[in-house]
Amino acid sequence: MTTERPQPDPNPQSQPQVQPQHDDIGGILIHRGLREELSRLADAAESGRRAEAVQEQIELVIAVLHQHHHGEDEKLHPLVRDREPSIATILDELEKEHTLIQKLADDAADRTRPLPERAPVIRELLDVLRPHLALEEAEVFPAITRQVSQAEFEEFVKGELKAAGRRLPAHCTSVGKMLLASLSEPELTARIPDDADLIRMTPNSITEPAALREALNEIRVRGIAVESRESNPDVSCVAAPVRDRTGQVVAALSISVPMIRWSDERRAELEQLAAKGAAELSERLGHRSVG
Repeated sequence: MTTERPQPDPNPQSQPQVQPQHDDIGGILIHRGLREELSRLADAAESGRRAEAVQEQIELVIAVLHQHHHGEDEKLHPLVRDREPSIATILDELEKEHTLIQKLADDAADRTRPLPERAPVIRELLDVLRPHLALEEAEVFPAITRQVSQAEFEEFVKGELKAAGRRLPAHCTSVGKMLLASLSEPELTARIPDDADLIRMTPNSITEPAALREALNEIRVRGIAVESRESNPDVSCVAAPVRDRTGQVVAALSISVPMIRWSDERRAELEQLAAKGAAELSERLGHRSVG
């Protein structure tokens, strides 16, 4: 038996409107990344090879999925539900599906079961996600664009970034790349060998060790690391090195901004701010710059 999806108000313009200045490209990219990565992980799990690397990637993708849906349920959906009540039935359906999706996702990440046994679960999760995400893109994203202001959307993006205790792959962040660039060649090779399978968080993530080494060489020359939508499709980031009294890089200072505030001019300003702040921190640690 099939059930028709509920339909929103055919005249959404009749609803009260705010003046948003964002679009839904970030959400679409997150959805595309989830679909592509889960499909790849199903094949990888079935093969049983590189089990620990595959397990870590499964857990990372599931964490992104949970955080994304939590942000929708707690922040975006209530705003849209209040301002465009005609779409409430669709939001109710999506939120009920979130419970099923979370159960499948948790089963997919269950370390007590061998990876090959979980490949069918990952594929089932993907089969449930495809129509779910398609409905979000077709009906909910346009409503979010109509009803959620730029400031409110920025708060949602910040929540996507701030999952407490969340660990991100070093090659996907500006801080991580800055710290990798400070390593000696033997240390870097030990952490990221030439045949490393680098995790993809977004379509912009660096996934080839050779490409990463090229990026790290540029960071060493410029003294600034940049992340452009590599860990979150809605956010870019710059980072500068913090050095101790010996000149060793011991940390990095970063500034992240939503893409709606990102431009070449803004990037240059942020790079200067990060470099200035990192230099001040370095001085407090006893570092004295030359010249």
